[in-house]
Amino acid sequence: LGPALALVGFVGIVWVEEATGMTHHPVRTALLLISLALAAVLVGWLYQRHAWCRYLCPLGAMGGVFAVTSALRISARREVCAASCTGHECYKGTDTSQGCPMFNHALHLTNGQHCKLCLRCLQDCPHRSPRLVLQPPLRDMWRSNLLSPDLVPLAVVIGALVLLLAATRTASLGMPGGSLWFAVGCVAIAAFGLALVGLLAYRRQSDGSRDVAWAARVAYAYAPAAGALLLAFRLHDLPGLSSLSLGLSAPGGSLLDLSLLQLAQGLVVLLGGAMTLWALWQVARLRFEGDVLKTGAAWIGLGSVAVGCLVLALSWLR
Repeated sequence: LGPALALVGFVGIVWVEEATGMTHHPVRTALLLISLALAAVLVGWLYQRHAWCRYLCPLGAMGGVFAVTSALRISARREVCAASCTGHECYKGTDTSQGCPMFNHALHLTNGQHCKLCLRCLQDCPHRSPRLVLQPPLRDMWRSNLLSPDLVPLAVVIGALVLLLAATRTASLGMPGGSLWFAVGCVAIAAFGLALVGLLAYRRQSDGSRDVAWAARVAYAYAPAAGALLLAFRLHDLPGLSSLSLGLSAPGGSLLDLSLLQLAQGLVVLLGGAMTLWALWQVARLRFEGDVLKTGAAWIGLGSVAVGCLVLALSWLR
């Protein structure tokens, strides 16, 4: 139930932002944040620890999707835990601490999807087993065996919503952010995401866990591209950026006149696309155990989808 509620909440937040023009009205943004804070307080009063952040928060779920690209995570030294740990303080806590607020055990953390990096486990463990480690970005996509399939529908929904948001900026569609068509699009995307939640749950129950795990890796590989598009879209809202440009002139006339907004959008999307293509290659290589032909065929197919979405969205973001 938690992933479905977080998904619907995320779509609702995006719709409210566009329908109310929230990005240009600080008071409306404050009301949204206050509403989320009140929901967190209510859930915190009813349940233990940070149940809102762990299971229900739409923004926390979005953070979990993009956490697979992180270069920082918590890792415990297994030999220390096996030889010395008897109290499991990192999870249960101590006399002065409630333990991990996100219901994690440091020994079983193989990625940062459900970790807020509060570093409480580092303080609670008497054996100094947990530690903050630096790793190559994207590593969790092909190295971690415990990527959460529950967040896969949200990863797909984020990408679809970004394309819908970008489409509202085009003159050909000509629809304002709060229009009926935008609301219909949000409802359709939410319905598709909920159907995906049900499909993944069915596949896991019908002994399709291995297929779900590979689907999760592929979906998360698109996260850098989706995040880049989301950032490129939000660059529109930075005051004054669209009015700045880089120019190069010569006696015969202007040689270069490039908008800083378009330059920033292009660089962000280029970086996100490159990260997605690299992640897809690594996932395909792992899936087909180094078979070059199968890996290449899978990468070309999946990569073409990513490139097509990026090019389409960039054309809409002009």
